[in-house]
Amino acid sequence: LLSQMEKYGLGTPATRADIIEKLVSSDTIDRQGNSMHPTGKGKQLIELAAPQLRTPDLTARWEAELEHIARGQGKPEPFLESIRSMAKELVSTVKGSKAEYKPHNVSNSHCPDCNARLLEKKGKRGKFLVCPTEDCGYRRSAEKRLSNRRCAQCHKKMEIKEGKAGLYVQCLPCGITETLDKDKQHVNKRDQQKLVKQYAKQESIGSNLGELLKAAMEKKGE
Repeated sequence: LLSQMEKYGLGTPATRADIIEKLVSSDTIDRQGNSMHPTGKGKQLIELAAPQLRTPDLTARWEAELEHIARGQGKPEPFLESIRSMAKELVSTVKGSKAEYKPHNVSNSHCPDCNARLLEKKGKRGKFLVCPTEDCGYRRSAEKRLSNRRCAQCHKKMEIKEGKAGLYVQCLPCGITETLDKDKQHVNKRDQQKLVKQYAKQESIGSNLGELLKAAMEKKGE
């Protein structure tokens, strides 16, 4: 990529590496091993951009003119005016266009605040999910949070998700969704035996396991 940028006069030896890093950080290109590949966003950008912006010719010509100005062989005013004129024309074209950008990184998760579909992005610490709504700002890690509850069909652990009503568990392959009550706590058999021994001597409490556990959980919640 660096050799192609040098061939077409894009950037300078001091700025080419930084240009590539900006393309990566803006999710326009993606590193896959030792290769660079355009993302869905990058491909749409090529399709939506004006024809003169799809080839390296324009940038190469600008770089050459800047080099002439730096050597005292040209004046900056005509160069700047031509860029202003082109910018106005391009913005006007975009305003009148009916083309629409469709995010390529929409996830299956919804924002718990506004219910919008979260977008998956890459950061220095890995993938994360962010809400596309401008005034929302919700974001979280994209790593799956698995519960101890298993799907009734495939018996795999269900994924914990968050919605307007709170936490819930879902098995995406089977399409099964179940509510998850945060107030209910799972008690294993060993804990059950401890709770029974602890509260069995209390005369005011019933003798069956359900009543003993209920009283123990109420006591624990105080």
